[in-house]
Amino acid sequence: MTALIVISAIILFFLFLLFMPVVLYADFTDELRLSIRYLFVKIRLLPEKPKKPKKQKEKKADKKAKEKTEPEKQNETVKKLKEVLKKTGVGGFLEIVAECAKIIGSGAMGIVRHIVISRLNIEIRNGGENAAQTAINYGYISAALYPAVSVVLSNIKKYKSACVQIFPDYDSKNTTVNCSVKVKIKLWWIADSALKTLFGFVKELMKLKKMEIL
Repeated sequence: MTALIVISAIILFFLFLLFMPVVLYADFTDELRLSIRYLFVKIRLLPEKPKKPKKQKEKKADKKAKEKTEPEKQNETVKKLKEVLKKTGVGGFLEIVAECAKIIGSGAMGIVRHIVISRLNIEIRNGGENAAQTAINYGYISAALYPAVSVVLSNIKKYKSACVQIFPDYDSKNTTVNCSVKVKIKLWWIADSALKTLFGFVKELMKLKKMEIL
């Protein structure tokens, strides 16, 4: 009975972790600031923290060995790709590449469909050398940004706040951008898409081995 309670508690704990959201924050004014949070842990991705200089220098022998192994690995990869190309021909090779791209795209869309946008605020004030140039810049930015945001929002099921504003600034020669984004997705959907992508690659690999391509 005690073992059953412990196992149930462990399963519930992992289910709790899987259904907690991963939150991504992105802000841009003068530079891009990017951070990710899961539960109580928040990690800054950009700008990167300055790395401390390493005290111990890499040994010459290890460095030489590393320099030798990297080209060898690259040569082996190129050799394998040439072998596959020789066996399948250009058409067959492109079919394999297309299938791999399809697997990756399907996995990515599995994540995108379950993203929730909690905040999307974009404010652009565009300037120019003169009033005519400012108006032209305003047209270019509007024609590029509004359709792009529309495509993003149409592929995402849920968004709570989305505000995109573009203002022509006839008193300035510079263009300023203020952007703030907060998106979240449950860890479950990331793990689900990752497993499906991995299964797709394994299935494709087994098929190629069966055909004696690999």
